[in-house]
Amino acid sequence: MKITLIIPTYNAGSLWPNVLDAIKQQTIYPDKLIVIDSGSKDETVPLASDLKNISIFNIDSKDFNHGGTRNLAVAKTLDADVIIFLTQDAILADSDAIKNLVYYFSDPLIAAVCGRQLPHKDAN
Repeated sequence: MKITLIIPTYNAGSLWPNVLDAIKQQTIYPDKLIVIDSGSKDETVPLASDLKNISIFNIDSKDFNHGGTRNLAVAKTLDADVIIFLTQDAILADSDAIKNLVYYFSDPLIAAVCGRQLPHKDAN
């Protein structure tokens, strides 16, 4: 099963290294990671470029919208069996997070899965 992880970004900030570390710790690592960045001026793109299987696409910030930007990323991974969307501040809670999401797709009647989302400390 081919897995793609997509993360739209813009100046991802102080949590970004934690997000990337959590991805690196996964027991099932995505076949492709796509970061679609909207003109970050911080270290968002350089930090992500160290990830295995990473593709980084840049768009102008004026062209960003939540649905369209994600659809643009999906169009770059049409061979994926499973696509996982994260936000730039979503830290995977444990090393089996991707494994647990993908597990349900062994049932051909399952078309979508959503993981539990908890706010991080000091979330606003």
